[in-house]
Amino acid sequence: MKEGYLQLKITELNEKISKLEELIKFENNKLELMQENIGTYKEVIKKFRDLDEFKEQSLAELQKSNEKLIDKKVKDVSEKLQRLHKNLVSDKSLDINKILKRIEEREKQLDEQLHHIEQLSKDVTYLLEYNELFMMKLANKSILSYREIDEMKRRASKKSVDK
Repeated sequence: MKEGYLQLKITELNEKISKLEELIKFENNKLELMQENIGTYKEVIKKFRDLDEFKEQSLAELQKSNEKLIDKKVKDVSEKLQRLHKNLVSDKSLDINKILKRIEEREKQLDEQLHHIEQLSKDVTYLLEYNELFMMKLANKSILSYREIDEMKRRASKKSVDK
């Protein structure tokens, strides 16, 4: 019985070994298929890596060209603003210079008018003094009385106020 039992166990082990060998063969076939697939996938993976490198290079180039374009635009805009500012300042300075010339001309006219008024004032003062002295002389020579002189002064002041 021991022999029968051992033989039964040996056959069971042989069956298990054959099942395991079949499983190993099946797994080896799967591995071979996977290796074949991986071989085809290696090319795809390489293409993906190449594509990824190309993407990174393209992004770097785009970033550089964008930076250059942005720098150029900033430079162009700043130059344009400087030109506009310069033109605006020069236009305003020209306007200010024109206004200053007008003010100087007006001051000159006012000075001339002031000089003319001062001259007229001197003439009027002279004439008033001359008139006063003339009236005194006429009163001293008894041609006009002091009452007539006062009457003439009153009428003259009244007429000057009315005008």
